[in-house]
Amino acid sequence: MKAPTASITTASKHGLLRALSSWDIVVLVVPVLAISALLMTQAKFLWSKQHMQFFPLAYAAAVWFIYKEGKHDSFATGYRSVVSILASVSGIACAYAAILIQSSWLGNFAFDVLLFAWCLGRFANMSVLRVVGICSLLLVALPPPFDLDLSMIQWLQGVSTWVSTRLLDVLSINHVHNGNVIAIQAKSLFVEEACSGVDSQYALMAVAGVLLLVSNAGLFVSLATIITVPIWAILGNLLRINLIVLGIEFFEIDLSSGNPHTLLGMTTFALAAWAHWSSVQFLNWLQSYSVVPKKMPDSTFGKATADSPVVDSPRSSLTLVWWLAYFFTLLLIPIGLVFGLAIPRAKEPEITQKVRDMLPNQDDLPKQVLGFSFRDFQLTDREVNSIFGSHSRTWTYASNHGNHVFSLDLPFIGWHALWGCYERTGWQKMSRVLIQSDDLGAKLDSPYYEVRFQNDDGSYAILHFSLYDELGHPILEGDVNLKRSLYDRAERVLKEGLLRLGNESQSRFDKASFQIQLLSRSLSPPNDQMTKACREMFLRSRNLVVEESLPAFKEMLK
Repeated sequence: MKAPTASITTASKHGLLRALSSWDIVVLVVPVLAISALLMTQAKFLWSKQHMQFFPLAYAAAVWFIYKEGKHDSFATGYRSVVSILASVSGIACAYAAILIQSSWLGNFAFDVLLFAWCLGRFANMSVLRVVGICSLLLVALPPPFDLDLSMIQWLQGVSTWVSTRLLDVLSINHVHNGNVIAIQAKSLFVEEACSGVDSQYALMAVAGVLLLVSNAGLFVSLATIITVPIWAILGNLLRINLIVLGIEFFEIDLSSGNPHTLLGMTTFALAAWAHWSSVQFLNWLQSYSVVPKKMPDSTFGKATADSPVVDSPRSSLTLVWWLAYFFTLLLIPIGLVFGLAIPRAKEPEITQKVRDMLPNQDDLPKQVLGFSFRDFQLTDREVNSIFGSHSRTWTYASNHGNHVFSLDLPFIGWHALWGCYERTGWQKMSRVLIQSDDLGAKLDSPYYEVRFQNDDGSYAILHFSLYDELGHPILEGDVNLKRSLYDRAERVLKEGLLRLGNESQSRFDKASFQIQLLSRSLSPPNDQMTKACREMFLRSRNLVVEESLPAFKEMLK
């Protein structure tokens, strides 16, 4: 590799980055190779999320714009070169941190920063904000931290459900609105994530970015179009939901699952994309008659233009920064390879037929217990990353107090707040307590949660549930102990916060878990007698199921 030239004369003649002929290798090639294992892990994680499966198209679009517009002989000069080098140093620092804590989310963020720095220094003919616009396509494909994407999904769910019920009222279609569930005469429809699969909020945001880049829209049009993305997402999902209801009600065609549902989703997505394009054209036309300039000279999505010369920055300190970045970048490859190969990758637990045969079955719980009479037993399989677990076994009972569903759900990673799943389906949480002792005051070896709900249809429910790791130890909310060694606890406290910045699997630090629950429903608020009976039923059944489930759970984790 050719060493960077520190000569001030050469730098003044050709521009600082032109003098550093190893820019491409140091800023882009070497760091990406070092974090390649993390990027592969992140790609698998994004693909496992239905609402993020558009990310290959977003990356392909960014590469296409860079290839079509970037001039390879136009290096940045002056203060733009300073910004690009400082940005590259920041990206390299993020890459180091990602490798050290093995965070694929942080590795993805480091890649986005490095690509921005590389484009900023490599293609001086592209305006700074044009580079920002292209790299924004990559940021759209990066899930926001702190589960903000889940919050967006839940908000879109609620809005889509509420608007759909109002439209069904206008169409005089009999239905019952229960949270995010719309029940019509033929069946109950759960309003899936308003941004799931190809018709996602994030995919629409990426489409909007591509359309703005293609049309060379101004800053005003760009901001207005991006702000309206949630509106088009809601309208597209509203159309999909109501077409499903109309198909079932009037034509006896079920569009809620299978290939018909996929085709319907792609159609509504295409309509939403067309609406985006039309809105961009309309706003461009409207802007031409306004006082706002139609084309901002350096707009985020404006056409690429050559930068005007700027005054060079002091190079003595900048050259030192570059040499430090050059040195530490070279160290990234061995560090990345060592950490990438030495630390085992977590795999999703697989429920094989052997595991299924070992799990508790219908006859493992009594038919009559404490006034509860057995009614039904079901096996349910879901997607791998379902919030309800990929596999469930449910025993349905009836009593004088109402209907009761006892369930074993698995697998999960670490703590799983079960009440949030019920809140997503329309239940309103009234109270939640952690019960650590029995009715006589004796301390329980395995505490459990008791949660009370109320529904819009006037029904009530009381939920009892426990979560266990593969050793049979209970997992509690906010528990950083979990029977770990001192080293494991320190590792969790130091690293968990940064890892959870990016919604990624915590299986390197959190143990796999399974949950046991009893949901008891009634038409009146649960009284003390019902509460006591449900507690006794839950504890007795839980002990039996935990004992039967542990061998199967350990087999699943092998």
